[in-house]
Amino acid sequence: MLGPRPKGNWEATMRAPNVTRSYDLLSAGNWYRVRREFIDAEGDRHPVGETWRFVGTAYMHYDDVRCFCVSLDGEGEWWFHLMGDPAAQGAVLRDLDQFIEATHG
Repeated sequence: MLGPRPKGNWEATMRAPNVTRSYDLLSAGNWYRVRREFIDAEGDRHPVGETWRFVGTAYMHYDDVRCFCVSLDGEGEWWFHLMGDPAAQGAVLRDLDQFIEATHG
Protein backbone atom coordinates (compact mmCIF):
# COMPACT_ATOMS: atom_id res chain seq x y z
CA MET A 1 0.00 0.00 0.00
CA LEU A 2 1.09 3.53 -0.67
CA GLY A 3 0.80 6.10 2.10
CA PRO A 4 -0.16 7.38 4.46
CA ARG A 5 -1.29 10.63 2.96
CA PRO A 6 -3.07 13.31 5.00
CA LYS A 7 -6.80 12.90 5.59
CA GLY A 8 -8.68 14.64 2.77
CA ASN A 9 -6.06 13.91 0.11
CA TRP A 10 -8.58 11.74 -1.75
CA GLU A 11 -11.18 14.54 -1.72
CA ALA A 12 -8.91 16.63 -3.94
CA THR A 13 -9.23 13.99 -6.70
CA MET A 14 -13.01 13.47 -6.45
CA ARG A 15 -13.73 15.71 -9.44
CA ALA A 16 -12.24 13.28 -11.99
CA PRO A 17 -14.86 11.31 -13.96
CA ASN A 18 -13.21 7.94 -13.23
CA VAL A 19 -13.40 8.45 -9.44
CA THR A 20 -16.32 7.18 -7.37
CA ARG A 21 -17.29 6.71 -3.72
CA SER A 22 -18.57 3.17 -4.23
CA TYR A 23 -17.60 -0.06 -5.94
CA ASP A 24 -19.32 -3.42 -5.73
CA LEU A 25 -20.06 -3.92 -1.99
CA LEU A 26 -17.82 -0.99 -0.92
CA SER A 27 -19.33 2.35 0.06
CA ALA A 28 -17.34 5.37 1.25
CA GLY A 29 -17.25 5.87 5.01
CA ASN A 30 -17.94 2.24 5.86
CA TRP A 31 -15.48 -0.16 7.47
CA TYR A 32 -14.43 -3.45 5.88
CA ARG A 33 -12.41 -6.49 6.86
CA VAL A 34 -10.29 -8.78 4.70
CA ARG A 35 -11.85 -12.23 4.93
CA ARG A 36 -9.52 -13.98 2.45
CA GLU A 37 -5.91 -12.96 2.00
CA PHE A 38 -4.85 -11.31 -1.26
CA ILE A 39 -1.82 -9.56 -2.69
CA ASP A 40 -2.25 -6.19 -4.40
CA ALA A 41 -0.52 -4.93 -7.56
CA GLU A 42 2.27 -3.41 -5.47
CA GLY A 43 3.01 -6.88 -4.06
CA ASP A 44 1.71 -6.02 -0.59
CA ARG A 45 -0.09 -8.74 1.35
CA HIS A 46 -3.55 -8.00 2.79
CA PRO A 47 -3.97 -10.62 5.55
CA VAL A 48 -7.21 -11.97 6.94
CA GLY A 49 -8.44 -9.57 9.62
CA GLU A 50 -6.97 -6.39 8.11
CA THR A 51 -9.58 -3.64 8.54
CA TRP A 52 -9.98 -0.23 6.93
CA ARG A 53 -12.51 2.46 6.15
CA PHE A 54 -13.23 2.74 2.43
CA VAL A 55 -12.71 6.27 1.08
CA GLY A 56 -13.11 5.87 -2.69
CA THR A 57 -11.92 4.25 -5.89
CA ALA A 58 -10.70 5.16 -9.36
CA TYR A 59 -10.53 3.04 -12.49
CA MET A 60 -7.72 3.52 -15.00
CA HIS A 61 -9.08 1.84 -18.13
CA TYR A 62 -5.88 2.19 -20.14
CA ASP A 63 -4.10 -0.19 -17.71
CA ASP A 64 -7.18 -2.09 -16.46
CA VAL A 65 -6.25 -1.09 -12.90
CA ARG A 66 -8.56 -0.11 -10.06
CA CYS A 67 -7.11 2.09 -7.33
CA PHE A 68 -8.61 1.88 -3.85
CA CYS A 69 -8.21 4.59 -1.22
CA VAL A 70 -8.68 3.39 2.36
CA SER A 71 -7.97 4.61 5.87
CA LEU A 72 -6.52 2.17 8.39
CA ASP A 73 -6.87 4.54 11.33
CA GLY A 74 -9.59 7.01 10.30
CA GLU A 75 -6.94 9.72 9.78
CA GLY A 76 -4.32 8.86 7.16
CA GLU A 77 -5.21 7.64 3.67
CA TRP A 78 -3.50 4.74 1.91
CA TRP A 79 -3.81 3.57 -1.68
CA PHE A 80 -3.54 0.12 -3.21
CA HIS A 81 -4.14 -1.11 -6.74
CA LEU A 82 -5.72 -4.25 -8.20
CA MET A 83 -5.18 -5.21 -11.82
CA GLY A 84 -8.12 -6.64 -13.76
CA ASP A 85 -5.98 -9.24 -15.54
CA PRO A 86 -7.01 -12.73 -14.37
CA ALA A 87 -3.32 -13.62 -13.98
CA ALA A 88 -2.95 -10.70 -11.54
CA GLN A 89 -5.78 -9.66 -9.17
CA GLY A 90 -8.71 -10.17 -11.54
CA ALA A 91 -10.25 -12.81 -9.27
CA VAL A 92 -10.25 -10.38 -6.33
CA LEU A 93 -12.06 -7.72 -8.38
CA ARG A 94 -14.50 -10.23 -9.89
CA ASP A 95 -15.35 -11.89 -6.54
CA LEU A 96 -14.73 -9.02 -4.12
CA ASP A 97 -17.28 -10.31 -1.61
CA GLN A 98 -15.18 -13.47 -1.22
CA PHE A 99 -12.19 -11.36 -0.11
CA ILE A 100 -13.75 -8.42 1.78
CA GLU A 101 -16.72 -8.09 4.12
CA ALA A 102 -18.42 -5.24 5.96
CA THR A 103 -17.51 -4.76 9.62
CA HIS A 104 -17.68 -2.12 12.33
CA GLY A 105 -14.80 0.37 12.73
